[in-house]
Amino acid sequence: AMERVDHFGFATVVRLRDVILPGPEWAGDQDLARVSRMEIGFNSLSLLTGNLALHDVTIDGAQLYLFRAADGRESWHGTTGRGGKGGGGLQDLVVRQSRLTYVDQKQDRRFTLQVASDPKAGLRLRGDGTIRGTSVQIAAQAPAISSVNEGKWPFDVRLTGRALTMHAKGIMAAPLDTEHMALEVTAEASDLKLVDAIIEAGLFRTQPVTLSASVRREPDKWLIDRLSGRIGRSDLSGKLVVNKEGERTKLDGSFESRQLDFDDLSSDEG
Repeated sequence: AMERVDHFGFATVVRLRDVILPGPEWAGDQDLARVSRMEIGFNSLSLLTGNLALHDVTIDGAQLYLFRAADGRESWHGTTGRGGKGGGGLQDLVVRQSRLTYVDQKQDRRFTLQVASDPKAGLRLRGDGTIRGTSVQIAAQAPAISSVNEGKWPFDVRLTGRALTMHAKGIMAAPLDTEHMALEVTAEASDLKLVDAIIEAGLFRTQPVTLSASVRREPDKWLIDRLSGRIGRSDLSGKLVVNKEGERTKLDGSFESRQLDFDDLSSDEG
């Protein structure tokens, strides 16, 4: 159901109820999104240019289901190409009583997160999930997505579990731009591959790790300007560039170690 709730003019406000966005057939029976209620404010004239200019968006009771198949297909990306730029100039985004479910068969990850956002408290995600069979608690905080916070976007993310604990604090070049960011990371894990399930750098299985790093992210590339910690009994410090080329991962860097056991660079099975 849709109705216009503003007075006549070009500053339009539309209310929508019981919105359903189906997902692609290959992603299963789950809808991509179900929203109980939305109010969207926008400039009507922007529709003529194909560049929708939103100014206020309020979302209540959204249920989002994002799915990535084992072959890398993502249910939230269409197949017909991208249209014009949308959402420019968003002033206020408010999200209440909403939930995000993320299922990733490629990296064996599943999260269920409660999502809330408002201009004062910012964007907040809380919930739990599993990563390669390991249970984790998740908490993330960032400024609200709005015109006030355009440009550099600080964030803080924590994962806490018995076999994996990570903390990442940094700045993205723009809201949700995970391919252009700089961050400080600490991690403790029973296996480096658990850390890799988060950062997707194509790293290998190891003995238990304790690491800290200063990291920059570019498309298909991780630049680790400082890395220190332990893998098994081996200590290490240095720097590393992780370059993704198709399905291959190339590592280029330098390390120093006072005690190095090559057996630490593989799992017990390896």
